Amino acid sequence: MAKILKMVTQRLALGLLTLFVVSMIIFLGVELLPGDFAQEILGQSATPETVAAFRRELGLDLPWYARYFDWLAGVVQGDFGKSLASRRDVSELIGTRLLNTLFLAAVAAVISVPIAVAMGVLAALYRNTIFDRTINVFTLT
Repeated sequence: MAKILKMVTQRLALGLLTLFVVSMIIFLGVELLPGDFAQEILGQSATPETVAAFRRELGLDLPWYARYFDWLAGVVQGDFGKSLASRRDVSELIGTRLLNTLFLAAVAAVISVPIAVAMGVLAALYRNTIFDRTINVFTLT
């Protein structure tokens, strides 16, 4: 039982570390994009004062690490922040699409799981035959 608990703990820790590293890479990738986001949204005719106020409103005047850790603290509390493009809550944007995504995933599972089980049973019944190898190639590509 202790081995299982240790393995589950390690997997959870590695999963959280992976999420942290991926979020950092994406954040830095967006940060390194050329141009000024506030200037792009407001257009070339915006005054420097308007751009500065917009940057303050979005928190773009803070250093990148402060913005990242503010965002990360919000995520831990369930607040994903606001979309820079639409200025709406990211949770709201995700929520409107989540039901459709879950429906599509359920339909895909209802179709693919029985097919996969049937193919696995057939491959096991005809082990080491051309039929088994064909199923393996078909399912792994």
